[in-house]
Amino acid sequence: LWQNPRETRATGGFIGTYGLMTVSDAEIVSMKTDNVYNLDDPAERHLRIRPPMPILKYFPPKERWWFLRDSNWSPHFPESAAIAEDFYHKEGGKEKIDGVIAMTPDVIASLLWIVGSVTVQGITFDADHFAEQLEYQVEKGYYQRGIPESQRKEVIGTILDEIMTRIYDLPLEKVAQIIPALKRHLDQKQLLLWMHDPSLQNLVLSAGWGGAVLPAKSDYLMIVDSNMISAKTDSVMDKEIRSQLNRGTDGSLTVHLELTYRHRSLPTWNITRYKDYVRAYVPPGSTLLSSSGFVASDRSDEKGEIDISQEHGKVVFGGFLVVEPKGSKTVTLDYKLPQSVVDTVNDGMYTIFVQKQSGISNQLFTLDMRGLNLLRNPYPRQCRASDRGAFVCETDMVIDREFSFPLQ
Repeated sequence: LWQNPRETRATGGFIGTYGLMTVSDAEIVSMKTDNVYNLDDPAERHLRIRPPMPILKYFPPKERWWFLRDSNWSPHFPESAAIAEDFYHKEGGKEKIDGVIAMTPDVIASLLWIVGSVTVQGITFDADHFAEQLEYQVEKGYYQRGIPESQRKEVIGTILDEIMTRIYDLPLEKVAQIIPALKRHLDQKQLLLWMHDPSLQNLVLSAGWGGAVLPAKSDYLMIVDSNMISAKTDSVMDKEIRSQLNRGTDGSLTVHLELTYRHRSLPTWNITRYKDYVRAYVPPGSTLLSSSGFVASDRSDEKGEIDISQEHGKVVFGGFLVVEPKGSKTVTLDYKLPQSVVDTVNDGMYTIFVQKQSGISNQLFTLDMRGLNLLRNPYPRQCRASDRGAFVCETDMVIDREFSFPLQ
């Protein structure tokens, strides 16, 4: 699955292209790619599967059925991968599938750094601008070059073929650069794996390469954005998560969560108003106290309701927001943490596991703790006491983050 994070979806990005790869004896025997719409469009005549409620509610009315391109709605990749495979077969795919691999263009760009720029169909693709170059060619450039719309994404397979040919011809010192590059993308969830074989899948999950929503010992947070048909606008969005933990005089723990979105661009051929359905995954037993900044629908000032559900051992708060070009929007969620988290604090330790959304690379995280008496600071590079009596940690969400603080 080729996921484009410039149009964010739960496991990394919009699935615009899919491919089939045959591997035998550790060698890639064949690989072909195709436009996902070449599967989806014919299936629209017979496939009638209702999508998740937010897709039905916030997508344009014509998108009332569910297809492969939108199959990665769940941030839990083992679930989304199985659904994608099921769609593949329902839409006419015949091959027996042993596993699903999802990748973003960052993976290919890193390989271009190693093998060098490649020229296909008269166009040179380089590591620095790969995502932008490819997006233009499959969205506009193909028409200018007289390529039929159904074949506009064949360039992806051609690029991959050329990269694989180059890799087999690399000197040993260059080949040695590939493994750490791929491992970095696995760790950063730009590359996800799901395997049918239970032993292989256990290895994938134990290495942290499966894109699973993970359990947490105490406090937990994962923010999941899903671009609701606003083109490739995620490419110009800056995103920040700020979680303020407050301990009440009665010992209770509440969180004031601020999610800030900044739109850096005016409208262009592939940039629009940003429409996003955001989900906050928090510890089981958490209860919502209030919210602000969410809207009921596009072009509406009516306050939006928060959807509350439970999945993968978490409580999920979901809402819809819109950010105008060159504008910014901050939405808030206030919620009370469960007694299980309070108990760990009473036992002398506060731990929070902040899980990164797969495919995301432009997100900052701030933890602001108030009312806790820290015994020591294990993270002097990231955390410090503020002049307002709080203790603040600042980091990025390139990988999952965990903080554990011993308390007095």
